[in-house]
Amino acid sequence: MKRRMPKLPKNKLFSMGVIVVALILVGIGGYVAKTKTAPKAAKIPQAVSSQLLFTPYVPTKLPSDYSVDVASFRKQENALLFSAVNSQGERILFSEQSVPKSFDVSGFYSSSLAKPSRLDSLKYQGVYGELNGQKKHLAGVTIDDTWLLIIGSFTKQDATDLANGLVPQE
Repeated sequence: MKRRMPKLPKNKLFSMGVIVVALILVGIGGYVAKTKTAPKAAKIPQAVSSQLLFTPYVPTKLPSDYSVDVASFRKQENALLFSAVNSQGERILFSEQSVPKSFDVSGFYSSSLAKPSRLDSLKYQGVYGELNGQKKHLAGVTIDDTWLLIIGSFTKQDATDLANGLVPQE
């Protein structure tokens, strides 16, 4: 004897289908939220960071396809130098040092940059512009006792994201 499945009205079948799809989407969303982690900052090697006389910062947000070249960290004179590189080999250079005491930072920006402009949506003081005579851009950021110069081919929005993603070395 065959059992017959009761016939449900089409609108109930549709409603049940919507509920099943919604539950699947909620499950996928929960999985993605649980497995997604915050961007990790690159770690400055102890041999380099122990020699610095200022608080070093590292980026957690880089333009698409860029990552910090961990082999590039070095101390040169009183500055920390490192870079981020993309799959085409293009680099963004980072230079950090103590804020110079008797140096006109504003004068440096106005003489080195074509059309310097403030990065207004930063947590810190920042300036952005095209380097005079070059097709590269410079973002200058001052955080407490640290002055950072970021040089490369990036937009003003990239500079803002880079600067807002800077975290002190732990």
